[in-house]
Amino acid sequence: TGDIYLGSNVQTYETGAGESIDIYHHGFINLNSALECAYENALAPDSIFATGCSAGSIGSIRAAPHLIHQYPQSELIQLGDSLGFLFNEPSAIDQIYGSQQSLPDWIPGFAEFDPNAFTMTDFYNSVAAFYPATRFAQYNTEADSVQVRYHTAGGETAASFPAALAGAISAIHAESPNFRSYMAGGDVHCIMPSNSFYSREVGGVLFRDWVADLATGNDVPNVQCETCTVNFGTP
Repeated sequence: TGDIYLGSNVQTYETGAGESIDIYHHGFINLNSALECAYENALAPDSIFATGCSAGSIGSIRAAPHLIHQYPQSELIQLGDSLGFLFNEPSAIDQIYGSQQSLPDWIPGFAEFDPNAFTMTDFYNSVAAFYPATRFAQYNTEADSVQVRYHTAGGETAASFPAALAGAISAIHAESPNFRSYMAGGDVHCIMPSNSFYSREVGGVLFRDWVADLATGNDVPNVQCETCTVNFGTP
């Protein structure tokens, strides 16, 4: 509903013709309905792999704390595919989407959130700090064409995107030792639904193998392309 699984609000916009239109930003409401369906049909899964590409990348980390809360005995792994959710400045998403009211109230870090200065880095760090035994991860390409489009729509240049993405990922690494990342070169958006899932290789690490190890609970290295702006280091 245009809010990348964060919304629980009805927002009135004005069209170019000067008319008013209501948009139901109910992304989180819809996500929660899907989760409740899962709860009813999967009573005690041994493990959970939460992933999604593009907007679904945000959906996977958005759903993660709710899945862990519902299934405390299940091992959960989260992998976001191709959306660092970058803005040229922190976003006032609560004002638009009503996101603050749907944040997990059992995670202390969210109480400190400025609802009008949201960043995905802060979201990841809050969740990862509260669940230090859980592994969280992201895959991105350094010049992802879709992410670059949103980056430039916010007033930035395409040339500044790789450094901005690297900075956001590095900021999560700095505070969350249970976070892993795989950064590839190029500008392709999303890998999970693509045949390149099986063939993408960076620094001698095949992405398919990296995901398999991640999903089975094995530790994986942080992988970055040779041209990457920032070296994320080896955990």
